[in-house]
Amino acid sequence: MTWEWIFIVILGLMLLFLLVTYLVYLKVFHSDRKHSDNEYELPKGKQYQDNKEIMYKLIDDMKSLKYEPISIISYDGTKISARYYHVNDDAPIQIQCPGYKGNAIRDFCGGMKIAREYGHNCLVIEQRGHGTSDGKTISFGINESKDLLEWINYVVNRFGKNTKIVLAGVSMGSATIILASKYGFVENVKCLIADCPYSSVKGIICKVCQDMKLPVKLVYPIIYCAALIYGKFNMKDGDVVEAANSINVPILLIHGKADSLISYQMSQDIYDVVNGEKQIELFDNAEHGISYIIDPNSYVKITSTFLKKYDL
Repeated sequence: MTWEWIFIVILGLMLLFLLVTYLVYLKVFHSDRKHSDNEYELPKGKQYQDNKEIMYKLIDDMKSLKYEPISIISYDGTKISARYYHVNDDAPIQIQCPGYKGNAIRDFCGGMKIAREYGHNCLVIEQRGHGTSDGKTISFGINESKDLLEWINYVVNRFGKNTKIVLAGVSMGSATIILASKYGFVENVKCLIADCPYSSVKGIICKVCQDMKLPVKLVYPIIYCAALIYGKFNMKDGDVVEAANSINVPILLIHGKADSLISYQMSQDIYDVVNGEKQIELFDNAEHGISYIIDPNSYVKITSTFLKKYDL
């Protein structure tokens, strides 16, 4: 084989690699707004379908509320947006973070109801690449955690240095608030409420690959390269358990024991490394992200007791 042919083969393999990683990027990390923008689109699992009327009612209730649309420019120049729901002057503000390819209304129709009835104001953010926020790449909480710091600064600057902040998240949103802790929180952040987080970006991606019967040792390196080349982020920065070591405020972890997407053991792994005040609550028979739907009375009691404990 001549050097010319060797060069052609190598070039072909490189182009094939770039094509494959790009297709993987589109599948895993590229924002698909046609799904995230439909607040009524629920997962196909039995629990979601059995409880869809309850969830639709919560969605409709949240859609009927007046809110203030807010947009700010994040650390890298990306415009990010949120919905602010005012309840009481001088009340604590919950910054609520939706999940992967999630919708602010669908993901927090329950959480916002609880917070509103408890008397908290709510800033429900739209993660980059979702809703009216700009951006095309979903980084599983890595870049989103830096966006969250910008929202914290926004709240402090607008509402005052004495404003108490509660960070709440579901799924990727929970990973986002925990990952943000490694950068250090201002004293306004008083606690975290993390519903069904994953323990690392690598961990959840490998778990999904296993569920899809894909060879993890072959597929994961391709996904890693796709994030690095086209997403411009390093998945190694998404170690949620490692970030949990930096949490310096009380944290409440909530997880369904029947969660088929993110095992409740991942919340347990996070809980085990937290050095400060912590609490974990597991809901029997609850699928991913719907512990509140399955047992609303217990969920409200747990969260309200946790908040009262810290004078929030």
